[in-house]
Amino acid sequence: YDREAPAALDGNRLAYDPDPCDEVPRLVVADLGTGVTTALPEPAGGGLLDMRGRFVAWTATSAGGPRLVVHDLDIGTTAYTAPNPGVTALDLDADGTVAAVTGKPRRLCSTGRLFRYSVAAPAPEELDVPACASVGVRIERGRIFFLGWDGPTRTLRELSPDGAVRDLVRFNRVAAWDFDVSGERVAWAARDCAGDEAIFTSRLSAPPSDMGSSDCMARFGPGVAPVRRGVATVPLRCPRGCFGDLTLRHMGWHS
Repeated sequence: YDREAPAALDGNRLAYDPDPCDEVPRLVVADLGTGVTTALPEPAGGGLLDMRGRFVAWTATSAGGPRLVVHDLDIGTTAYTAPNPGVTALDLDADGTVAAVTGKPRRLCSTGRLFRYSVAAPAPEELDVPACASVGVRIERGRIFFLGWDGPTRTLRELSPDGAVRDLVRFNRVAAWDFDVSGERVAWAARDCAGDEAIFTSRLSAPPSDMGSSDCMARFGPGVAPVRRGVATVPLRCPRGCFGDLTLRHMGWHS
């Protein structure tokens, strides 16, 4: 059995599938303070899931193709539903607006696309910015935070409602991991030279942070180096994101 069982927590309310091992997508929202549990109309869930304020958002597969569904908990009905163009991550704002990214698993930056949905305009609106689908997306009061790319470099960016884009963290070639935004602060993780993840935080109003170079002391990759036609290729690994091969060539015997 390999189906995921997502859950979403917002304040005292928890959204989850009460029986994730069956084949029926369903969701309930439990109030952890009062113990009251509300079941959403079936089918509900079955894919990505998020909850914020009065809204719950999820991805689902229907007869008409993949969909994004946003449900209004206050009135107990669907706020809107829209086509889902292969969403790999989403985040829900308090007014029901959804930011989402798409991308092919092995080419998450070069194929990445950034979308916005809203109650007023539920059709997926593609935003004309280069985006990676590798570390998710966040939306906070209309501002969308995402990982942008320019060739081999990566930059954590903020897209404001008026379309302006601002750099927050310049990863350059350093391997970037997850990030989060709360209030006026941003936190992110990046690979360090020991091969671990270092955690950083900054204010959104601060100048862009620069993660510097990916250069670290290179290490030999594990395993045995195969020799073909007198040439041995040894993989090199650099914890912050660099990579390459060391080639050893047999040049004859010396006495």
